[in-house]
Amino acid sequence: MLGNQNRLLLKLSRQGNTVIDQAAVHVFTRCNRLGKTEIIPFKQMVPGNDEKVMNGVGIDIPTISFTRWPYPEYHTSADNPSIIDPENLEEGKSAALNILRILNINRYPVYLSRGPIFLSRYGLWVDEKENAELSKALQRMLFYLDGKHSVLDIAEAVNLDYDIVYSYLKRFEEKGLIRWSDLAVGE
Repeated sequence: MLGNQNRLLLKLSRQGNTVIDQAAVHVFTRCNRLGKTEIIPFKQMVPGNDEKVMNGVGIDIPTISFTRWPYPEYHTSADNPSIIDPENLEEGKSAALNILRILNINRYPVYLSRGPIFLSRYGLWVDEKENAELSKALQRMLFYLDGKHSVLDIAEAVNLDYDIVYSYLKRFEEKGLIRWSDLAVGE
């Protein structure tokens, strides 16, 4: 179902607001090989598989699903390997691996000082001519270094790709300006 010629469809978990939902939305909104990914709530899509079981009452494991459904060949004799495009499969595989990677490295940056950071002193100033998106988001990012917002939260809040935010914050760690926490401060 990931190899056909349709755009991607992401079905959120039953809960709809978990970290796996957040990571999946972040990743899939950037997948557009065959058009913008459609994102739907758990109960909307009729076809379903293991996500129905895993999200079930009493099990309650937030589980997403992604596919390229509907497509005309679905459950017909035309639904065979000839309709599979390896590049479409690769896009799905890459998205799945990216979600897992984000879930594995997503942490909470905790600022280790008080007040504003003199970015140029630490070599952290970003010139607009070099990276306009990061430069524009930079000042807003600094307000999220409270230990209550994960890297994924920050990336979503400033509308930047996770890897850009994570790489930039790693530089803060190298300068001794933040530490990482696996949980939000206060949890």
